[in-house]
Amino acid sequence: MDEEYERIFTKLKEKGVYGVALVSREGMVMYSDLPSSVHEETFGIMVATMVGAGKTANSELNRSPISKIIVDSPEGRIIATSPRKKDIIAVVVDSTFKLAPLFNYLSTAVKNIGN
Repeated sequence: MDEEYERIFTKLKEKGVYGVALVSREGMVMYSDLPSSVHEETFGIMVATMVGAGKTANSELNRSPISKIIVDSPEGRIIATSPRKKDIIAVVVDSTFKLAPLFNYLSTAVKNIGN
């Protein structure tokens, strides 16, 4: 895993994120710090599927590439973003987590990651 990703993930954990994963477009988990109850293989495959489906749906609307996918539930959220064409960062937060600072941080942090 790139040093850039390590730095981003460490900072996310410091900000109160309780789960993070680096997933390939094919669904392989390359790094994770997820709750112990999460089956990493299933999580990775589903994150990649969500991003792929969002990308396809968005392209059908002739829109520019997606910046993130958000899964929202009463208990919390999963935010998936793709700073590189081949990688997905999935972040897991509880329902009280403020998303605006997270989005600002991720947007700034991933600009340093090459395509």
